[in-house]
Amino acid sequence: MMNKANKILKSEVGISMLEVLVSILLLGIMSTGVSKSVVMALKTSTYTEYNHIATSLAVSKMEELASINVTSIGALHSVEDEVAWPSFNSTFERETVIVINPDESRTITVTVTSNNSYAPTSVQFTNRFAKWE
Repeated sequence: MMNKANKILKSEVGISMLEVLVSILLLGIMSTGVSKSVVMALKTSTYTEYNHIATSLAVSKMEELASINVTSIGALHSVEDEVAWPSFNSTFERETVIVINPDESRTITVTVTSNNSYAPTSVQFTNRFAKWE
């Protein structure tokens, strides 16, 4: 009886090579899924950061123009190629278009586009400034 029990224990001792290979395969599949999720999260974070900066640059230009008397703003089409953001290692292109309307109001469109192909983003704001009397 003791001899039979020893045989059963000896046959189940240790891990077989097949079990090790299956475990490695399962870990590989799981780590691939996790790594893809991390890469996607990093790309989304970078895109969001670029989009936020582009939006801030467009809004700052609109605020700058809003502080000027509307009648002193002439028609304009200007492109700034290398607009920088403090402590950020990439630049943006900011295009400003001002159209004088028949009622003497101004339609202003500001478009900001990233100069980085890794995180391409573009935002556009349009506003109409009227003369206050």
